[in-house]
Amino acid sequence: MEQRSSGISRRLVIMWLASIVGTALLAAFSTSIVGIRLWPGNVYEQSSKRQELLARMRLNLLASVEQEKSAVMALTDEESRNHADKAREAAAAVERDRRNLESLPGQDIPDRQAVLLHDFDTAWKTLREIDTEILDGAVQNTNLKAAELSRTIGSELLEKIEQDLGRLTAKVTPAPRRCEMELLAGRAVIATVKIARLQALHVDEEEVEQKKLIAASIEREADRARTLLKTLDGMTGRKSRAFIREARLNFDEYLRVSDEVIRLSELNTNHGSRKLSLGKKRIAAAECDRILKALLASVQQKAAGKVR
Repeated sequence: MEQRSSGISRRLVIMWLASIVGTALLAAFSTSIVGIRLWPGNVYEQSSKRQELLARMRLNLLASVEQEKSAVMALTDEESRNHADKAREAAAAVERDRRNLESLPGQDIPDRQAVLLHDFDTAWKTLREIDTEILDGAVQNTNLKAAELSRTIGSELLEKIEQDLGRLTAKVTPAPRRCEMELLAGRAVIATVKIARLQALHVDEEEVEQKKLIAASIEREADRARTLLKTLDGMTGRKSRAFIREARLNFDEYLRVSDEVIRLSELNTNHGSRKLSLGKKRIAAAECDRILKALLASVQQKAAGKVR
């Protein structure tokens, strides 16, 4: 009887142990299944989000570069401002995604991705500093404004000076005196026309030292014209006094316009922005895109490895 009870007890213990083991195995199997089912929803979601952010950063980086170049090449202030605003908006979108990328859980980020993220932060900071200088200069348009001022108001004043001097000499007598005054008036007009030509050269010139030389030439022509007009003033009779006075007043105004043309041209914002855009900006933008492309490839490669 005792042996039978002992056998029953032994079978109960074995059954109990078997039940525990079975339960443990079932729990382990269930955990494994759940883990398989939940792992993609966690890791894959993060990987997918990283890929989305990186791809969008590349697109907005390209958009920012294109809008910046349009701002530099624009011919009006309004166009420059519109393109500059769009360039800043695209850059701001890159910055938002960069911060969102950093805020994602990163315990499982490989060392290579961490290095690339650090490299991008450095390159992106440099690019944004260059962008600020380019866009601030592009919207000022000082070279274009200088050229427009010379072409419009400057040209109108030059034409008035020629007309005033033509009226001045038209009725001068005797003939030898008229010929002498016409010669002086012609030289004054030539000196003023040279100033206009030198203004155009100054606006187009990119190098500071060359601009200084051109400005010095403008000053010499201004002195020459001023001296000729003063000489004509001394030769002018009472009846023609109004014409020489008007010519000198218009010439003084023309020189004030010329000074403003030179001031705007010396700021050189269009040339400076264009030089940066084609030089440092192009290199910095290419470096940012290279890093983003490498980051995207690294994230995709890690995701593919997890699937396998």
